[in-house]
Amino acid sequence: MKAIKLLLLFVVVAGGIFLALFWGNLFSSDVDEEDTEFVTEDLVDIEAQCDSIRAAWRSEPGWNEQLYDKWRQRINRRKEMKYFSQRGYTTVNNALRESAANASCNGYMNALQDARSFDHNLLLTRYRGVEKLKEIENMGADTRIRKIESLHKLYGDIRNFVGSSHTIVPDFDTTKTSWTSFDTRRSQILTRARNLAADPLYKEMSMVPGFAVGLDASALAQKIDPQRRRFYEKLSTQIIAYFESRAHTQDRANLLEHIYENFCNQESDYGVRELSRYVVGYEVPEENPQQ
Repeated sequence: MKAIKLLLLFVVVAGGIFLALFWGNLFSSDVDEEDTEFVTEDLVDIEAQCDSIRAAWRSEPGWNEQLYDKWRQRINRRKEMKYFSQRGYTTVNNALRESAANASCNGYMNALQDARSFDHNLLLTRYRGVEKLKEIENMGADTRIRKIESLHKLYGDIRNFVGSSHTIVPDFDTTKTSWTSFDTRRSQILTRARNLAADPLYKEMSMVPGFAVGLDASALAQKIDPQRRRFYEKLSTQIIAYFESRAHTQDRANLLEHIYENFCNQESDYGVRELSRYVVGYEVPEENPQQ
């Protein structure tokens, strides 16, 4: 009886050892082995692959979708053929991402800072390349790409600003019976120019043709100041038209006096004579009840 117990104990111990040693082989399948994405050792020269990728992109003036697709397909194909270890694949993949990003971002910067032959359309093409790479490689958090996006936004803001005629027209608010003065509008334009030029990124594009003079306060003043006469003469016309389109009442006569006073506090020459004549000639019929 004792011998039987010893034999059973031996069988249990031996079975445990066998299962421990061969568990993986017993419960794994050939399909799992075939589905493994990477091999233990690279079957290609990773360093040579990275050098080829960098060399291919080094001479590119910007984003090249055909070149990117060529290398992306080559890397993916070799991955499918199990030529890469996990480390090798990551290294080669990063080489493509970094090379494409460097070429794309440098290409944008070169186009932005080409003062001698600046080409707006080329800059837009280079920017679309940066955005394409961002989308394909999910590189929205990359600091280089984020800087290009910030630069391009500022570029667009400045280009729109310097391309504006900065025409100031009066807008008499008939609801509030008030308006924004010429000096306020003038100050808003000059402040906007000053803020754009003060942006830390502006130095990266200050050589773009037209930007420096377009943000210069003196040049802007020469463009804006001659508009003052037209502004107040037209404003005077708007005020008169407003009161003429409504019944004459004492309340409106008082309001007109107040508006005239505000007008004269802003302007002493243009439009004053016309508005003054209208104020003097404004009559409230006695039989007309106040409204």
